[in-house]
Amino acid sequence: MISIASIKKCLVQYINSEAPQGRLLVVYVFGSFARNQERVKSDIDLAFLVDQASYRTDPFEATVPVHMIAGKMGMQLDRVVDVTILNSASLEMAYEIITTGRLLFESDVELRLQYEIKIKGMYFDFQPFLSELRVRKMAKLGPMMV
Repeated sequence: MISIASIKKCLVQYINSEAPQGRLLVVYVFGSFARNQERVKSDIDLAFLVDQASYRTDPFEATVPVHMIAGKMGMQLDRVVDVTILNSASLEMAYEIITTGRLLFESDVELRLQYEIKIKGMYFDFQPFLSELRVRKMAKLGPMMV
């Protein structure tokens, strides 16, 4: 089995060779590996936060290094590595990742904390609205689910 430590070691190796300095801010592992429920062929779910200025200018160019890192990690670890870009993730997805995922890399502690505080604040502000939408949707689907 692959450990979180080996994922982190591999990640840092490729960050150092592939990511331009200061462009990659934070990386989390989430999903089955973060929950210690991985199976023999489980994929590795990684969430990347890239520099917002670079991402706004050209999202494709800003995320090319992320996909290169994921591809190389996948080859080295013999696993599929799924990429989530936190800059464009839904609020619910970002909240889930920062609260249940495990931090693998941060270039700046303060930037990571600011991001996490922002996401948690927005999530708690929108939670009543999201819950109401979910209740309404389930009520509409209820008869169809039987």
